Amino acid sequence: MSDLDASIVGSEEIVNSDKPQSQRGWEREEMVLLVAEYFRTRDLSVEEKKKSITMISRILRNRAIQNGEQISDTFRNENGIQMQTACIMKYDPKIMRTSKKRGLSGGSKLMVEVIKEYISNGEKIKAEAYSVIMTNVKELE
Repeated sequence: MSDLDASIVGSEEIVNSDKPQSQRGWEREEMVLLVAEYFRTRDLSVEEKKKSITMISRILRNRAIQNGEQISDTFRNENGIQMQTACIMKYDPKIMRTSKKRGLSGGSKLMVEVIKEYISNGEKIKAEAYSVIMTNVKELE
């Protein structure tokens, strides 16, 4: 059993305890972007990570609006993106091997699935994330 597999035993019990009752769960496209950006920026400066978090928030909020959703001020805002990123850290093999940091508790089954996909086929997830960005950046301009 890999370290990642060992860390997610019992992941069926994982719930999205960080989302308000009125907020929908994460969709695959959203999670793909979040996971890809986490791994792209994990070794960058704090400033670069903040820029990425801002970009993710803007893209995901815009995506929801373009899909006809009514969103609140907290929907996929920067604080929420940062918290989700901290949850991903718990499943990051590099962090698991080299650090005592473990990230925030939580994370959904979808998050774990996308992280596993990224670890086994990062280029596929990066391509999916790029598609999400390109589809939604056009709308931001």
